[in-house]
Amino acid sequence: MKLDEQVYLLGIRHHGAGCASSLIKVLNELKPDLILLEGAAELQDSWSLVADPEMKPPIAQVIYDPAKPAQAVYYPWGEFSPEWQVMRYAATTETPLTMMDLPIAIDFALQAQETEALAAKMEAEAQNEEDEELDEVEENEDERDEPIFNESPFDCLAHAAGFDDGELWWEMTVEHQSSGLAMFAAIAEAMTASREFINKPLTQREALREAWMRKILRAARKTHQNIVVICGAWHIPALAAKIKIKDDNALLKGLKRKKTEVAWIPYLYSRFAYASGYGAGIQSPAWYEHLFKHHQRNSDNQTLVIEWQSKVAQLLRKQGFDCSSAQVIDAVMLAQNLATLRGFAIPSLAEMQDAAQSAMTEGNSQPLELIEQELIIGTRMGSLPENIPQLPLEQNLAAITKKLRLKRQPEHQYLSLDLRKDSGLARSVLFNRLNILNIAWATISHASTLGTFKEDWALSWQPEFALNLIDASRFGNTIEQAASRCMIGQIAELSTVASLAACLEEIRQADLNSIMPTAIKRLQTLAALSADLPDLMQALLSLVQELRYGSVRSNSGESLQALVDSMIIRICNGLANACLQLNEDAAYEMIEAIDKTHAAIAAINDEEPRNRWIEALNQVTEHGSCPPLLTGRCTRLLYDLGQRKIEDLHHAFALATSAANEVTDTAAWLEGLLYQGAILLLHDDAFFKQLDDWLQDLEEDDFMRILPLLRRVMTSFNQHELKQLGERVLQGATETQAEENKLIDADLAERALNSLLPLLGLS
Repeated sequence: MKLDEQVYLLGIRHHGAGCASSLIKVLNELKPDLILLEGAAELQDSWSLVADPEMKPPIAQVIYDPAKPAQAVYYPWGEFSPEWQVMRYAATTETPLTMMDLPIAIDFALQAQETEALAAKMEAEAQNEEDEELDEVEENEDERDEPIFNESPFDCLAHAAGFDDGELWWEMTVEHQSSGLAMFAAIAEAMTASREFINKPLTQREALREAWMRKILRAARKTHQNIVVICGAWHIPALAAKIKIKDDNALLKGLKRKKTEVAWIPYLYSRFAYASGYGAGIQSPAWYEHLFKHHQRNSDNQTLVIEWQSKVAQLLRKQGFDCSSAQVIDAVMLAQNLATLRGFAIPSLAEMQDAAQSAMTEGNSQPLELIEQELIIGTRMGSLPENIPQLPLEQNLAAITKKLRLKRQPEHQYLSLDLRKDSGLARSVLFNRLNILNIAWATISHASTLGTFKEDWALSWQPEFALNLIDASRFGNTIEQAASRCMIGQIAELSTVASLAACLEEIRQADLNSIMPTAIKRLQTLAALSADLPDLMQALLSLVQELRYGSVRSNSGESLQALVDSMIIRICNGLANACLQLNEDAAYEMIEAIDKTHAAIAAINDEEPRNRWIEALNQVTEHGSCPPLLTGRCTRLLYDLGQRKIEDLHHAFALATSAANEVTDTAAWLEGLLYQGAILLLHDDAFFKQLDDWLQDLEEDDFMRILPLLRRVMTSFNQHELKQLGERVLQGATETQAEENKLIDADLAERALNSLLPLLGLS
């Protein structure tokens, strides 16, 4: 849009492939002496780095508060982004370019003021409860006054053109074209009509942004004669409007700023999608890249379709699906026909997908879903020159790795660490902190049999970890600070004692002593409120292990002792009741919890908790309503503790196999008794014979009913035990046959055969 003889206003959609291609044509035609580009003022000193040949999109510029890195704004650029192409044009032609949007420093200050105001309001409401109802009414009224744009500004235009979706209308009307000034004039006219139709007041931030951009444009008019303004299409009417200078100045007067810094980061196309959390407004970056390259080559529409469907076929074949050339041809023809039927000049992504699904996958959408990431979103990751400003977290990691003599490289490395040495402990701490931050540079591959002093790690640095570092930067400026805050966030979200107890090990391994009191306090609160006894039982072993082995990392576990003691008392007092009326699944969960508690009590090596545990196990075995699986398990644990003799087991087995009991209950009792240990069967002949006799006396139907339970018991034995058990069974069968042979009277048998054989016609 030509505003006057001095200024052109070009409205775009951010990351629009057609807009980017059209801008290149228009800029080459107009040859401006100044470009004003919608972008935060903080980007002014760094945008020219796009001229570096080592700067390869997708990349992003990040503006953040150095005191609070989590507060950040991302400006992602792809090759098809209009802003990227404009910056490249300005850098290569040495055309002056000014970033004209409101400084993020002001935006951050406004957010801080809003947060302070909200906190003050909440405090006032807490102090004056009688006015709380009135305040809520006023707050709701304020929210209704605030404009909320739930729909795209293109929707009203799309509906007028017969489209249901404003985004699809814009893509088909603008992004599928590569035009000139006429297209930008039409965009300006359309946006003017759209804003008049919507006719809603702007938010404070949008009003400030547009006032700031008008201020920058007025200043540029004083020094340049051929100005091109490039911004989001929505803002074009606001920049063309006749607004008094004093009104804009009054709006911008007295604005505070916060300190900000700027960094470049490699980016991924997946981050451009809505669902990524860093959404830049498009769901199909790889498709937009394909469109942009099509515009740049000025190829015909059929070539666009052929190349896309060929890519679909290539990716399907890569996944192991058959896809012939004939199917590709059918998909190309179908996509073009669908576009014609729907009134489009060229197929959109929807027509491409429909055609591929019909022609290549026989109507099945799942194969296309498998290749969606690579086909539609794209897996490309950008790269940066070496001398680029970095985030504080990245700088801190670089300093630590240099000090510890670690190299970040994609090739696999293997390190064996001795935690008794400062260097080994420091490396282990770093790796564990990075894992908390979801930066899996190092994974522990082997635990030494010599104890916890040795750790083996496998290292491999992947490019996407740079993005994980950016994600982690919201927690802090250093690896220690970020890991601590990240773990505090995880702790706050956990709702079970067992999961929180597992976090303690992570905290100790990462040497995050500062947050240990927070974790233990949260653990105490959950344990006190929890009525889930199995949850407490699952957690106990982890806590005891921390008490016993945590000192290896120079951390004290004394603060956990009182919690462990109280949990043991609650577990022992409530075990019998917790074992009542359990279904099969709950019983198997309980048997796992009982085994972990048993291991924890054994590790404590203290008479008082041991005696409490023995009493609890006795209560389960003596209670007639507990599931046989758990009764059998507790009987076995009492035997292991020396509280039952082998004769007691024989007697208990005899009671379990009595005629009054169901065979399935007996099998469940046996499963609990023998679970994860065949030692009784291997070393007690009397017990082996009891079991063997019982099995032989079973009716066939009963045997088939309990066979799945017996198989489940066998699967809990290790390979060595199974081999020994098989040999024992075979030996027993041989001995039985030998005993039977001794009972045969050979003379009597021979006489019987002599009488029987003639009757059968045999000699």
